[in-house]
Amino acid sequence: MIRSGDPVRSATRSFSNILEVAPPAGTGAPRSSRIVDAGPARSLLGCGSTGGLLEYGDLLRADHFSSLRLSFHNGPMQPNRNLVTIFITNRNVYMKKGGFSLRCYMMKWNIVIAMALLSLLVAPAAAHSLWVEAEDAVEVGAVKDVYSFFGHPGSSAGMYVPLMEAFYLVSPAGERFDLATEEGSWLPGFGRMGYLSGKAAFYWPGDYVLASVRAPGVYDTGWHGGESNPMLVMDYAKSIIAAGEGGEKTWDGGFPLEIEFDSAPYGVKSGDSFNAVATFNGEAVAANYTAWYWTVDAHSSSEALRGTAGEDGSFSVLFNKAGPWMIEVETTTEEPGEWTATYSNPYYKEGDLVSYEKVWHRSSLTLWVR
Repeated sequence: MIRSGDPVRSATRSFSNILEVAPPAGTGAPRSSRIVDAGPARSLLGCGSTGGLLEYGDLLRADHFSSLRLSFHNGPMQPNRNLVTIFITNRNVYMKKGGFSLRCYMMKWNIVIAMALLSLLVAPAAAHSLWVEAEDAVEVGAVKDVYSFFGHPGSSAGMYVPLMEAFYLVSPAGERFDLATEEGSWLPGFGRMGYLSGKAAFYWPGDYVLASVRAPGVYDTGWHGGESNPMLVMDYAKSIIAAGEGGEKTWDGGFPLEIEFDSAPYGVKSGDSFNAVATFNGEAVAANYTAWYWTVDAHSSSEALRGTAGEDGSFSVLFNKAGPWMIEVETTTEEPGEWTATYSNPYYKEGDLVSYEKVWHRSSLTLWVR
């Protein structure tokens, strides 16, 4: 079955539009001989004659000026999220992910093969990160815009608002205030993208926590040809905001998996080492961690800082440049259970009881390095 990173060959023959799902070169992967009639505006994941996923060698036939949506997910599914859309017309094929496009010119009576690596077009949902952003130093009494994002910081076109569980502010005294939110679709400096925003009031001096929690969901690598390993995925995010001078300091977001520290993150400067401790349910945990500058791809770039915390949960990050940074820790626990689905996808429907074997926790901290 095809996965992100596999090529797709596009061709048109006479007045018919056909796309072939091509196996990676030199792999000798088996090929199907099916012809799949896509039809206009048809989604090929989880419907039609494909039975859910396409196979190498499938020929996708579509009408002129139709829109063929191919969804490739390597992570928890979210409803109505078609990550790649191929627009087929009489003479052209456009492959798009958000604002990025690759155009393959076609001759009406000849076959022109255009190769595209889907790894450039598809951002797996499992690789997406949840994080929050806000000014980290404000005046007492100020009311500020605060934001929650899901995707990759350096790639705004792939950001969207997933199902969310909470977006709140924790006061210096430890009191939680849930924030009224609205979804946005355009942000200056980033362009068209999906995000969540709200207004936060800082009435008292001290340190606040801006926190965001994504609604849980089950993901199984077996859905994409791997060994079955169903997991319940839990995402948390926080940043620390100082209001005025003095006052109490709250740095705990109230998550099961926390990033703890002894010095305020808003005081970090370029060249500093930031010492932190990963805790799970209040106990130190040897969690995996990743730290990256906002323009770096956290999942493929060698510039991302990766490691595993010690048995005491401690780890250190050296910030080599000023600007926005993210630190993310993750740990997996053996906790079999059942989750009542809050949305539908090709593998379950809203309201279904979905079994899982493990729980995957991820927690992020956003900070601005001076």
